[in-house]
Amino acid sequence: MSLELVIKENTEVIRQLIAAMHNTGIFTPLGPEKKDAIESRKSSFNEAANTECEQKLPHIESLDIRLIPVLANMFGDEARPPTAEQIEKARAYANSTKSDKFTDALNFALKDCKTVKSAPRAVVFDLCLVMLAHWSAMENVDERRAFAELYIKTPYNKRADLIPRKAEPEPDPESEQAPEQAPEQAPEPEAVPEDNHERGQDTAATFEQARALIMKLTTGGYRNEALEILDKFGAQKLGQVPRENLAEVAKLAEQALAGE
Repeated sequence: MSLELVIKENTEVIRQLIAAMHNTGIFTPLGPEKKDAIESRKSSFNEAANTECEQKLPHIESLDIRLIPVLANMFGDEARPPTAEQIEKARAYANSTKSDKFTDALNFALKDCKTVKSAPRAVVFDLCLVMLAHWSAMENVDERRAFAELYIKTPYNKRADLIPRKAEPEPDPESEQAPEQAPEQAPEPEAVPEDNHERGQDTAATFEQARALIMKLTTGGYRNEALEILDKFGAQKLGQVPRENLAEVAKLAEQALAGE
């Protein structure tokens, strides 16, 4: 019996009672049968009213699936179950031009997932909460869809500990097989040769200048340039360079450092 019909019948009963009282001028207490009839009608009225109210309450399973990620992101656990006000706010967001990266990314990941479309909305809501709580563990849409598929297919009693986890980086086969190589050592400039005492202070100063510049090259990322300069004079170390060429070594080293 609909709420409207119950109200109509109760109104008619009350109208008849008032009319009877006016006609007789006497208020006659209701007999047991009439009392039972009135109580029955009251019960029917309350039952119909409760049923109609329950029908008006929002139910998550009746919602568009696009609203589920919005509810999860906007209200979290407070939307379990969602209230009418929460649903209205979620609809307003979905119909607006507003953009939220988490909500949009969730919708994008779930919209083409067949298992999600066929799953109960309440399960999809729980899935969204888990994904939002562990968002950093999923770097792209493929990882999010893969977790969504796994979550939906996992039995209900095993989902409690199911969370997204970052994939371990795969080892590079080439780096594993490559033999360890000792770091290259920069050519060590030799000390000033002491084959004779004819080299004066000028030669010693030129040697020190050349040695400092060659050292700058080798420690500053220009090792190859330092080797090329020494090779021009048929030497592998500065001590093997003839003393008359030390000034030229210094000059070439300065040019290499200047990028010329």
